[in-house]
Amino acid sequence: MNKREELNTMLAAVDLLAAEMKKKLRAKAREGYSGGLAPAYAATVGKKLMEHAERLTGHCLHCGVQDGDHDREAEARQAIDVCNLAMMLWVQGGKP
Repeated sequence: MNKREELNTMLAAVDLLAAEMKKKLRAKAREGYSGGLAPAYAATVGKKLMEHAERLTGHCLHCGVQDGDHDREAEARQAIDVCNLAMMLWVQGGKP
């Protein structure tokens, strides 16, 4: 794959990822979740981000244990959570 094709593939993947992120945000809003953009919740959002990242990799950052058991579907869901939580911190940092 040449550089242009790679870039186009990555840009298309960003669009697909954004659609999945929106779907997850809507589902969580229907469940009653809110406040992720409030600066007062930055520490909570950051903690949740780290917890989801640990589950995504199957590697505990606290104890260094690698579980070795990878469920690709579960990892994809965790990746969406990590992206949404990162977006919340990004917005709290002053990005509209």
